[in-house]
Amino acid sequence: MKKALFIPINLIIFTFSVLTSAIAAKQNPLASGLQVTSTTEYKNIILKFVMINSKKLPDKYIIKRNTLKVYEGTNTNFNDSGLKSGTTYNYTFEAWSKGKLLDTATHSATTSAILIQQIGINSSVQSDKKMLISWINQYIV
Repeated sequence: MKKALFIPINLIIFTFSVLTSAIAAKQNPLASGLQVTSTTEYKNIILKFVMINSKKLPDKYIIKRNTLKVYEGTNTNFNDSGLKSGTTYNYTFEAWSKGKLLDTATHSATTSAILIQQIGINSSVQSDKKMLISWINQYIV
């Protein structure tokens, strides 16, 4: 007579859950890499960037606006100024260490559109030392 192999079901479930958790941890690591944030102003975009959970720290960063290199250095802040208001700009960030590319990131930001108020003033002198004043408000984007 053959002996039946009996394995408690709770041991099977425990083993399966441990293996599933280990696989999930490898597929979904903590956020890492080059993280970018921006603050937009009228004709300026202020960019902040940092490496998160990296084993190596970059010795330099390169920033390109579209394909034009606009920054190379060690600072983790960059103020891109003199831009056109109400325009979206696309950036590529590169983090380098000892001549090797550690990571890249892309980021888009839009400068603020500002309303400028122009006032057209008309005046005319009336009789009895009175003046008539009128104006027109115009907004330009």
